[in-house]
Amino acid sequence: MRARSDRLETRLGTIRNIDIGIIALSDSNVALSWMQTAPYQLETFVSNRVAKITENVPVECRCYLPSQLNAADVRSRGITALELVGIVLAAWNRMAHPQEIADSHIHQGARSVKTTNTTSLSEPLHAMVKERRKHS
Repeated sequence: MRARSDRLETRLGTIRNIDIGIIALSDSNVALSWMQTAPYQLETFVSNRVAKITENVPVECRCYLPSQLNAADVRSRGITALELVGIVLAAWNRMAHPQEIADSHIHQGARSVKTTNTTSLSEPLHAMVKERRKHS
């Protein structure tokens, strides 16, 4: 959930005059809790990031994902390039079934952080996957 990705989405959408949907998955409950906090209550650096993300990524497109399912983070855990390809493909396949992720993982260990209603994620995820499969 970096500001860079939401800037890219905003810029591409403006250039091409198209609506580009994103799903922002984070394995950090702390970062997700910041998204529910008014920016003025946070330190300046965090506040600036939170403001950009909340401005550009709707709440229904932000979701918790356990670290072990975070394909963006697995390389730092010492896997090979071939294993990385397998994990990315598996993560891509899981994106087509967000409710399964929700049922088995999302609410584990989330403590006081309110997670996004995953049923609202299903529609944009399925639409994204369907669109990308058409172009592959």
